[in-house]
Amino acid sequence: RNNEKNSEIEQLIKKMLVDLEDFTKTDEFYKEDMKDMSFRVQWKICGYDFYQIFEKDRYEHKFGEILPNADFTFVIRNEESAIKFLKGELLGLRYASRKSYNGRIKIVQRVGWSTVKTENGEKKRPVEKFFMTVKFDKEKKFHPASLSKIPTFRNYRQSKSSPKPERRSYGSYIPVNKFVGEHENTIIPLKVFEHFLSKASVIVMEDICGCRHYRECKNHDVSIGCMHIGQDMLKRDLQDLEPGMPEDVPG
Repeated sequence: RNNEKNSEIEQLIKKMLVDLEDFTKTDEFYKEDMKDMSFRVQWKICGYDFYQIFEKDRYEHKFGEILPNADFTFVIRNEESAIKFLKGELLGLRYASRKSYNGRIKIVQRVGWSTVKTENGEKKRPVEKFFMTVKFDKEKKFHPASLSKIPTFRNYRQSKSSPKPERRSYGSYIPVNKFVGEHENTIIPLKVFEHFLSKASVIVMEDICGCRHYRECKNHDVSIGCMHIGQDMLKRDLQDLEPGMPEDVPG
């Protein structure tokens, strides 16, 4: 291993662990998230093991240790990728979508665009490379969206192929992995929507799904756009709810 890069990675890890101490005490969105959830996180970055525990009114971390019964284990093996991630650079990260994740989520990085010919003319397609593996218990039904609640990932929530340092992320995914009764033959129970809609002070509904339109999705209705819920939407640029999409993509 490159000793110079190795030393830099170790210093960045230790700095990140300490920097989050103040964040977990002062960030209002984080405090709201942790009212009804917690995360036990194990990291394995280029040979370094360390862990973090995020709970209401408690943040614990330890360098050089393995955490028993971790909710997630994050693995980064590439040194250059690790350094950029630990520095908080906006890298255009996203999870590789699957019908079922079975204890493993793959995180990829968008590094550019390619042009392909289709029946409707030339289309741009993202060029991506593997970045990180996330492992978890197969018996637990985690969705990749839940990763955005982990403070280490908050900087990357809005990150796409064209990073804009001045843009800040205010959104948060809503946790729905809680028991809300028996509801057969439904993907997301209406009860879940009713629960959060009744609490929401601000609701923004997109009139088209830019992602489905851009990727020419054949399996889902393009006219159904994303719904954004929460007071923090008042601080968002509504013209850029899907950062990373080309400007000519509606939504």
